[in-house]
Amino acid sequence: MSMKLIRTLITLIGCLAALSFTPRLAAQSADNLLEPKVDALFARWNKPDTPGVVCAVMQDGKVVYAKGFGMADLEHNEPLSPDSVFYIASTSKQFTAATVALLVLDGKISLDADIQVYLPEFRNLESKVTVTQLVHHTSGIRDYFSLLALTGWRDTDYFDNDMVVKLLARQRGLNFPPGTEFLYSNSNYVLLAEIVKRATGRSLRVVAEERIFGPLGMTQTHFDDDYRQIVKHRVVSYLPKPGGGYYQQLKEFDGYGDGNLLTTVRDLARWEENFYTGTVGGKAFIDLMLTKGVLTNGKDTTYAFGLFCDTYRGLPTVRHGGGFKGFRTELLRFPLQHFSVAVLSNLAVVNPSDLANKVADLYLAKDLSERKESAAPSVASIPEAKKIDPSVFDAYVGNYALDERPGFILSITRDGDRFFSQATNQAPVEIFAASESTFFLKVVNAQLTFHREADGSVNRLTLHQNGNHDAHRVTSHAVSAAELNEYVGLYYSEELDTSYRLEIEDGKLTAKHARLPAVSLVPRERDVYQVLNARVAFDRDSQGKVTGLRFTEGRVRNLVFERRDAGK
Repeated sequence: MSMKLIRTLITLIGCLAALSFTPRLAAQSADNLLEPKVDALFARWNKPDTPGVVCAVMQDGKVVYAKGFGMADLEHNEPLSPDSVFYIASTSKQFTAATVALLVLDGKISLDADIQVYLPEFRNLESKVTVTQLVHHTSGIRDYFSLLALTGWRDTDYFDNDMVVKLLARQRGLNFPPGTEFLYSNSNYVLLAEIVKRATGRSLRVVAEERIFGPLGMTQTHFDDDYRQIVKHRVVSYLPKPGGGYYQQLKEFDGYGDGNLLTTVRDLARWEENFYTGTVGGKAFIDLMLTKGVLTNGKDTTYAFGLFCDTYRGLPTVRHGGGFKGFRTELLRFPLQHFSVAVLSNLAVVNPSDLANKVADLYLAKDLSERKESAAPSVASIPEAKKIDPSVFDAYVGNYALDERPGFILSITRDGDRFFSQATNQAPVEIFAASESTFFLKVVNAQLTFHREADGSVNRLTLHQNGNHDAHRVTSHAVSAAELNEYVGLYYSEELDTSYRLEIEDGKLTAKHARLPAVSLVPRERDVYQVLNARVAFDRDSQGKVTGLRFTEGRVRNLVFERRDAGK
């Protein structure tokens, strides 16, 4: 072969190689350009003395970005990394639902079956509840966290699934007729975990490992049904401490199904890719996972099998977030773009949903539609607060109840030229003016907009935090001492097997429980009181005597307490 021909062949091979690798190099170059912009989103936590965040970006089946910022364990100086093992809270629900979906396809669980087929102890429920209603949060079953709290349980107390199932089996009332509403309830997914156990004779942890985690190579993932086990690189979560520093939020419970999956961003990437490859379950499984719930009126919900199916800036999304103790998590997928973001944090004040959106904004800038103008300003767009006449704020001072969550109150106060908002059961937080009507918080991504009436009065506000939430002004209702005495007595809930005694202390109606601090009931109207973040409505018989009360709070409605005596 001549030297000239050899040179020609070498040149041709080089050209072909360049053509083969140029697109990949271009993609890598684009990723490299984006990397510092993503880093900047998390820079505030890139320190050795703070908890923080791990972020991973998955594109076209590859992890194109994976970094940790801050510390996994402040006590032992272990930094966060893509191999840090997180508790992912409610983001776990999709894995419970996936296990159920596989068993449905196997014929071992029927979605249309009454849950009593698997859980016969639930015979006391006032209406039939089906498995599919558990999956889609349309069952009406009350949330066990709220029920436990009413029994005197503290968030440092132990619980497991057996305890939760027994508590839920005592319930007779439902929040609404099954199938008529969507109302998120953690109870649904603990019951699904129990149904897996009853249908297979093995725990959800074992079945999920065999059917999902093992086949996908998710070697650092499991449902944590024994918190005492040693888990390498386990992350500790934290709550900010007033005045600086952090409190540990230790996880010392074994309840799971609604949460309590331990995993890493690298394992989550393997799970996300399954929605394109179908390695586990195939097309039938993926289709079932993305099947949204349907209400009895024929309307779809946005909730599928442990997944919210919605849109973001014009693009379809599949996502789920979570939060418990100090953990905050988000797993977001754009199915048409073959693109996912995982944001896992061990600091309670981090907003992973917002961060995941911002990461997507960078990578999918050409695909996303123009951002709509919001009534609330973005915190990032306000470098410093505006000065306003403090007297303007006087019209805003007062208490506002969230329309969608009876009893949850935002107390708005002024101290000189400083303004504060205090949510029920939380400490006051300073708010800062973006304008004369809109204020923002610095500790979390949240804003408040006050609405003036034509006469200048302010009776409404909107809380902008993970959506828009309207609230109306509430005032106290004057009650005489004689009227207060009508409520004094012992009130017992058979569904909780717990009692409260109502007494009058310092002129206020006060509720007392053996394991809980005494709390005052604030009158809002006749026979209706507010206690912390809940609404209490008293019932009377035909003679006008108080016979009991009904307790309503976010995910628990009309829980009955019967009056057992009228003595002090």
